[in-house]
Amino acid sequence: MKKNFRNVMLCAFLACQIPSFAQIKVEAEAYTNAKSLSSEIILENNGQTVGYFDEAGEVLTYEVEVPEDGLYQFSFKYLAGKTGSLKIDVEGASFVFETTANLGVEKWWELPRDQWPSYKFEDGALYELKAGKNVFKAVNVGTGLNIDYFEVKKSSETDGKVASISTSPEEIRLMPNESMEVIPTAYNAAGKPVASSVVWSENAKDGIYKSGSDEGSDAVLVKMGEVSKVVPVVVAKPKKKHDFVVTKHGKLNTKNGAVCDQNGNKVSLMGPSYFWSCSRPMWWCKENVDFLVSKYNIQLIRLPVSIAPGDNTWDNPSATWNEDNFLHRPDYTKALVDEMVKAAIENDIYVIIDFHEHYAQHWVELSKEFFTYFAEKWGDYPNVMYEIFNEPITDDGTVVNYAKQIIPVIRGIDDDNIIIVGSSEYSRRPDAVTSAGDGYSNIAYTWHGYVVWGHQNDWYGRDSWNNGVPVIVTEWGVDGYRNDGGLLNIYRQRGLINAFWSMCNKGGEDSNWSVLKSDCYKVADWSDDEMNDNGKWLLETARDWINYKPNVLNVSDFSLSEADGQKKVFAKGEKGKLDVKVSGASNCSFRWVQVSGPSEAKISSDNSQSADVEFGDGGEYEFCVVVFDGTNTKTFFLTLTYEAEQSSVAAEKSEAGLRVYPNPSADGCFNIVAGDACDVVVYDLKGVALQQFKIEPDVPKSISVNAKGVYVLKVGSEFKKLVVE
Repeated sequence: MKKNFRNVMLCAFLACQIPSFAQIKVEAEAYTNAKSLSSEIILENNGQTVGYFDEAGEVLTYEVEVPEDGLYQFSFKYLAGKTGSLKIDVEGASFVFETTANLGVEKWWELPRDQWPSYKFEDGALYELKAGKNVFKAVNVGTGLNIDYFEVKKSSETDGKVASISTSPEEIRLMPNESMEVIPTAYNAAGKPVASSVVWSENAKDGIYKSGSDEGSDAVLVKMGEVSKVVPVVVAKPKKKHDFVVTKHGKLNTKNGAVCDQNGNKVSLMGPSYFWSCSRPMWWCKENVDFLVSKYNIQLIRLPVSIAPGDNTWDNPSATWNEDNFLHRPDYTKALVDEMVKAAIENDIYVIIDFHEHYAQHWVELSKEFFTYFAEKWGDYPNVMYEIFNEPITDDGTVVNYAKQIIPVIRGIDDDNIIIVGSSEYSRRPDAVTSAGDGYSNIAYTWHGYVVWGHQNDWYGRDSWNNGVPVIVTEWGVDGYRNDGGLLNIYRQRGLINAFWSMCNKGGEDSNWSVLKSDCYKVADWSDDEMNDNGKWLLETARDWINYKPNVLNVSDFSLSEADGQKKVFAKGEKGKLDVKVSGASNCSFRWVQVSGPSEAKISSDNSQSADVEFGDGGEYEFCVVVFDGTNTKTFFLTLTYEAEQSSVAAEKSEAGLRVYPNPSADGCFNIVAGDACDVVVYDLKGVALQQFKIEPDVPKSISVNAKGVYVLKVGSEFKKLVVE
């Protein structure tokens, strides 16, 4: 529900009597400016906390006075219903703080303020603040937060210089025409996080990388302080990592009134349905699917995508349970589903994309938008099925009328993947809506039932179900302790696909059907003790439902090295050459980027294995190539030296390939390059050896001589005069 802004007065802070180690509090309601989006930021708890700070891009601006220059750290007291993050920005230098959810209770927002968690000072970044007034911004990065106050404290740390960078993710993997955000973190030499400004390469404005329509490799360059980091990018459609169920059964279809595989045989598979996407999204992730397949051999997943859950939401959209649904947050919901479908494809299992709405007849246009997106994106994969109406709370005629509007939309994009239709009585009458599929192939009908209410009795006398009427059981639940009411035998005997409810940790009465206990929030690697009895039993049943397991495909293993004859030093006016040697792979894609250098270099054919370089100023240039072999990526770094400027006395070069530059030198610094590996000695005019070292062929070596004068350089058997002006 939208609420109005309430203007507040900024709390004043007097720095003059605050010792440097004191914690300076800034109340959350003391913002000087607030940028809201669809729902306005408000004050709660009698005006003492900020609420409805819940959309990515919302900003709260504050002022804080500190007594002296130095490195400071932030803390803040907050409450959140799900994990997320908050960015604090000071004059462009920022750090992203990871926040945790108040788990374990349904009404997370009712936790008393004195029990709200605080972000620890020591876990945050070091910010450089100046004595006096400083402005900082709290930027929402996409989670709902209630904030009580901020605190600022001077750190005992003195090193605010960036020494290294990490990114999340370390590698960008996405499909064509997708986008992904990169979150960088800077660290000082001691490994402490440091707030820093960020400079992005042109292909990742504000840290958002958007892929084009082609597959291949790319690279994002991140610069914080004087340090740069390359983030490899892979743009590719998902591929299976092992042969499993879809490889065996192929594209499913309906034949002779049953759901069959590519060979015309009935196919019986088992796996979990997840819980409503708006209520238990933390299990909607790749890690969960990977774990379920590897440990429990599941053969399919069902994705109940929340559309607009609640009563009469078609007339009052604000009445939904929350806003994490397709109606209010379509992009968020699409990303959630896309990750799960990708995981299903990679694991070679089937996936049902479910328009999980009891009143779908009121959302026809939204349903068309929903299935247009997912059919266009995933319709080419045999893994995918579409469930168009979840447990209709209406009559069968309305269901058929709705289906006749949605099926043509899907079939206009996806010719043959199975479409599943619900029915009245919460999808318990599959034979009552078969006219919905008239004129179309591969239309199936679902049955839902729960043993606790005796729904298993629906099957008695219904011999036509999956023997005349193609049926898929997309949701069902047991009763009591491992009581399936005989349904598992029915599923086996009739060759049925079934998805049991549900992969989550919902407690209370729902614990009868939840895989995990209510206090378990692990998305993978949970123990047997952290599972409900029925959840453990059903997953073990799924594991043994078929008599085969995933067959892992060979993983590509290739290496990169310096190309034969790679030249490292280039004279003034000469073009550089980038090249890399690939061993163990073919048909790779390449992307060269400049990592560092005295000026910008121009790379021609930056998506080729070898490329030419036009240098700018003289000095060392570092380049990186990202190589993708169709499965994995690797990076290789190459440093080239460009001798753009030489002194008035040209660099001396012997027949052996010895070069010394600049010579004379104004600051006592020289570069030495020899054609062969040899020993080098620097003498003064009295014959005293000042420096002694070895050099490698064609690899520049820098030396420094402090005092002005003339010196003698011995390189192998050759002698040169060095002049420091």
